[in-house]
Amino acid sequence: MKKITIIIALFASLITIGHSLYAQKVESNLADFSVSTARTYQKSLSQTMDRIEQKLASLDTLFPETDAGYDKYNQARGDIVDIIDDMKQTIVSISNDLSLISKYQEDLATSSKNLAQLKTQKEETKQSIERLTRLLYQLHNEIYDQGVVDDIKIFTKLDNITDAANQEIYMELLIKQLDTLMGALESDTTTTTEAIKQTYENKNNLEKQITSYQSNVENIEKKTAYLESYMELLQNNKEAINDKIQDVVNTKTDIENSILTIASDIQQKTFLPTWDWEYQYNTLLNLPNYGAEDIYTISWPVLPITYIKRYFNDASYSEQYGVQHNGIRINIPQGQAVHAARDGIVVHVTENEMGINRVTIAHTDGYTTSYLYVTDIFVREGSIVHKGQVIARSGGESGTKGAGFFAIGSNITFLVTKGGRFIDPLTILDLSAISNEKMIPDDLVFKYRRDIERRPIDLTSLTIMEWDSERERQIDFLQTYAKGVYQSISLWEQAGEGHAIDTSFVICIGFAESTLGNYLTTSNNIGNVGNPDDPTVRTNIDAGPLAGIATIYDTLDNRYLGWYNRIDELSRYRQEDKTSAIYASSTFNWQNNVLKCLTMIKGYNVPEDYAFRTGQRTAITSSFQTTSTSQRQ
Repeated sequence: MKKITIIIALFASLITIGHSLYAQKVESNLADFSVSTARTYQKSLSQTMDRIEQKLASLDTLFPETDAGYDKYNQARGDIVDIIDDMKQTIVSISNDLSLISKYQEDLATSSKNLAQLKTQKEETKQSIERLTRLLYQLHNEIYDQGVVDDIKIFTKLDNITDAANQEIYMELLIKQLDTLMGALESDTTTTTEAIKQTYENKNNLEKQITSYQSNVENIEKKTAYLESYMELLQNNKEAINDKIQDVVNTKTDIENSILTIASDIQQKTFLPTWDWEYQYNTLLNLPNYGAEDIYTISWPVLPITYIKRYFNDASYSEQYGVQHNGIRINIPQGQAVHAARDGIVVHVTENEMGINRVTIAHTDGYTTSYLYVTDIFVREGSIVHKGQVIARSGGESGTKGAGFFAIGSNITFLVTKGGRFIDPLTILDLSAISNEKMIPDDLVFKYRRDIERRPIDLTSLTIMEWDSERERQIDFLQTYAKGVYQSISLWEQAGEGHAIDTSFVICIGFAESTLGNYLTTSNNIGNVGNPDDPTVRTNIDAGPLAGIATIYDTLDNRYLGWYNRIDELSRYRQEDKTSAIYASSTFNWQNNVLKCLTMIKGYNVPEDYAFRTGQRTAITSSFQTTSTSQRQ
């Protein structure tokens, strides 16, 4: 009876896969978020807006059109009105958030209940198969002991079976029943997989909507505090208002002069901060280089580059303000990670409520880089930072910390000096990261095309996923290339909770390693994760797909790789030093396959030194740490 043996083996295999695939729980505590409490808070925001508008009306009476300071007050008033309008839109967004949160809570409750029922049904089917399989096994042993039919045993054990022919019929009926149950189990498995994916999706939708709500609340609270402080200043300092506003107008010029002074002092060796500059500079020079020599002098501080509002020596800026624009203004959404453009030492930090926030970093070879209109600054003066390290978040939005009195919209203004003079950052950046040639100034088109041609992969042959948002492209990519439960974007996002690492980057590692579950190294691990220096990170790979994906995040944050910020540090593509820790031993394919995947998902030409961290790293004890805590922020 070979058929019985085959069926029993198939059943055992299916049971094993099922246990490894679904050894995961979907948390549902997000359903505890109180929408009714949040709506009460929303109502209080309307009262806040009424109070602010009353203060504005009071200021209007203080500065009539006949007042000497009216023109400059009117300029400030325009900024206030813009912020008020933005806050009203945020209140509408909060209302929409709460409606969606309520819907997603219901969706999550429904899908979680459905998933629990399916798992119970699947378990019952498995138990029925187990009982029937045991019965078949016992009958097989009793009837076909050593291949000879024992009539006495047959009539003793199966007194309702009268002859050997009936025995065969009975066995066939049992086998057909087992076939039916096996089909039901396979169907249950497929249905449960879809239910898990749906539950993860509902959980992720709810998490994202709650995060959106919290972000909007934080945004409106910051703007409320900003406006009230700003309006109080105007209310209480009418006599000095002209000088105060003029100071604000002059702020950017003053900042640029300050940057040039620092650069000049460093160049002339007269830079004397309160901390030990010489020690930190020598430490920077002696730090080990965990990559090959950089192709480009600096890397982009933010990505993607979808719009450059102002260019170096911008003619329209000079015409409008009467001064030269000494950097590039990159339009980028508020709150995006800002990365150090090169290894260096933080020589200046300005962080206050109403002025323009900035970070200035000194590098070797006479360079400095400065990052204006940042918020949530993560570094301090005297810190050594590494290329690709997250140093702050983008700012510039009206009414937010570090945007200045007269905000210009969310952006990063990026300035570079060489030898104490401002230079055009685009002349030393990798312009291939800009997907639209129309954004390139005429005098740099040749450099742009050369930068594209020098890439080791053919950027023109790659197909970008045709969606407006990165998340939509992630979903499309997973649906196209992933297998089974790995198609769920929520699974990848949940696995990365607690890690400040780009989800798209981890998806692309899974693609490069195992084609997202199509070529598994084990029944439940999505790829050859880990690295030769730290095999212990592979200890939890048998816990299921969620744990397998989480192991990639864990590996990138472990004590060997946790100091790395860029993709080109993770393989032998740039790491020529054979003693340094790596993620992949490939000298070419791994790096380029991940970059191809990222370019498809990101929607732009991802540079070879792409920085994959999205925030501050967790505390790591590194075996190759050679600098003090202040040198590794």
